[in-house]
Amino acid sequence: MGKYVSDEAVKCLFWGYLRRFVSDGGNYIDISKGISLGCPISPLIGALFLKPLDDRMAQLGC
Repeated sequence: MGKYVSDEAVKCLFWGYLRRFVSDGGNYIDISKGISLGCPISPLIGALFLKPLDDRMAQLGC
């Protein structure tokens, strides 16, 4: 993500959405992988992760 986003505040915001805690019956679980479903910035985070694949597919003419 550092290739596309240089603002440290924005990086911290993204990190907060990527690393989160969820409650499961009173137990808190640390989630450090994946994107939260329903998160308003999930599409943007997903697009950042898929950009290298999109670029490569464009190079191959797909």
